[in-house]
Amino acid sequence: MIFRKASDLEVKTYIQAIAEIIRPFAPFCIYLRRENAVKSINFAKTVKSENWAIRVEKLLTELGCLDVFDRRFDLEQTLLPLFPNIVCDISGYDWSDAEAKIKQFGFA
Repeated sequence: MIFRKASDLEVKTYIQAIAEIIRPFAPFCIYLRRENAVKSINFAKTVKSENWAIRVEKLLTELGCLDVFDRRFDLEQTLLPLFPNIVCDISGYDWSDAEAKIKQFGFA
């Protein structure tokens, strides 16, 4: 929706409507969170390649959405409370917080 120039309010309204539809299924969210959007993109560049980063930046420039990852990160934080969730903080290649929390909830 962000790529199609939807406002944050439009995105939130749409996601909240979906949340209401699937609420009877009792979804549970495991959110893998990096410190911010920049750190997420930098990690993705490391694991996916510089070529990937160039293609993504070109596409975002063409679409006029260079802020898409920042907006998405902020929107995710505000929408997370729609479902029961655990937030697992990820730093670099350190997934220990995620592993511990996922095991604590019996998902591993």
